[in-house]
Amino acid sequence: MVTALPATEPVTREQRLVAILRYWKDDPVLRRILLWKLGFFAFVLGALWLRPGMDIGGFTSNLPWPRTGNPVFASHFAAWDSAHYLLLSEVGYQAGTSSCAFYPLFPWFIRLGSHLTGSSHLIAGLLLANVSSLIGLRLFYALVRDRIGETVARSALWVFLLMPGAFFLHLIYSESLFFCLLMVFCTALQRGRWFWLALAGFLLPLTRPVGVFCVVPLAWHLWTGGHRSRWCWLLAPLAGWGAYFAAMGAMTGNAWEGFAAQRNHWPTNSAAHLLDPVGTLGAYLNVQGFHQSYGSLLDRIAFAAFLAELSFWWRRDKEWWLWAVVLGVLPGILAWFAAYLRYAAMAFPAAVALAVWSQDKKARDGILCGLAGLQTGLVWRHIHFVWAG
Repeated sequence: MVTALPATEPVTREQRLVAILRYWKDDPVLRRILLWKLGFFAFVLGALWLRPGMDIGGFTSNLPWPRTGNPVFASHFAAWDSAHYLLLSEVGYQAGTSSCAFYPLFPWFIRLGSHLTGSSHLIAGLLLANVSSLIGLRLFYALVRDRIGETVARSALWVFLLMPGAFFLHLIYSESLFFCLLMVFCTALQRGRWFWLALAGFLLPLTRPVGVFCVVPLAWHLWTGGHRSRWCWLLAPLAGWGAYFAAMGAMTGNAWEGFAAQRNHWPTNSAAHLLDPVGTLGAYLNVQGFHQSYGSLLDRIAFAAFLAELSFWWRRDKEWWLWAVVLGVLPGILAWFAAYLRYAAMAFPAAVALAVWSQDKKARDGILCGLAGLQTGLVWRHIHFVWAG
């Protein structure tokens, strides 16, 4: 005789949401990331208490926030590119302005979030940056754990958080949203969640220009992983890129307005660099100082160190080698190494490689202390309107 199983009540959407929130609340990795973020802002507030002023030249040479009047305390949290994203969220795109060089998804989300923050775009931007990077960092930990192991995942998380340009994940910069979408994409690719892969793949090119290049590791995964019947998923990033041009055309009257703004205001950034190896080598050797927006020695040291890591992934994992090239090599060449520390922070295979190499405690502590010291100095510079990345 077959005994009937007891009937179970269907799980409601509210119960599922409560279960997810309880899981995240009890997650020790999530708690560590939250504590790190709290520590970051505590350091920023302490640094501003010790030195409340700013480099007025740095403030006035870039788009200021607020856009009229003198700088205020909140201006420290809207330095450099943050002011462009706040302008785009508050006013929108206007043809002929430098802000058109910035991609639209991040400011769109800030504007949407401002309806929940009393019309404060600054608070909405900070919340968006930290919630999205929180999700991205947690997914990064799970991605490395599932692919390599728990021990490496723990080390990789700390290495990643201490990467020189990783502090931009806490501020109003599109790296936070881009990294979240990148981790959704990589996790979906690893687990075969095709809907989430298509969604993230579509949104990545709307967030940062390098997002469209996710088609390269995606194509490799489909080819080598026995998914050759799923080539249609390559259309998702390409459709997102097309949506970017359509959006720029609708907002400014010129689908190429972003490229025009890039050419007019940041001429060192160009896709033509990929076809100019001699010019790229010349730009690399054109060192003008230790660390500034162009000709930074520190950026070039970081690029050389990143290239040294590529052989590790070539031997171990070709798919992540492709991710390293797309996220770490291409941005350096496209921008001729300007702001490379910030761009390289998105190249997650670099943090994982350092974590694998530093399993010895002394080596790990040395690497972490070196990265922490460098990041601390860059944060201090950034909040005082001195170029950091």
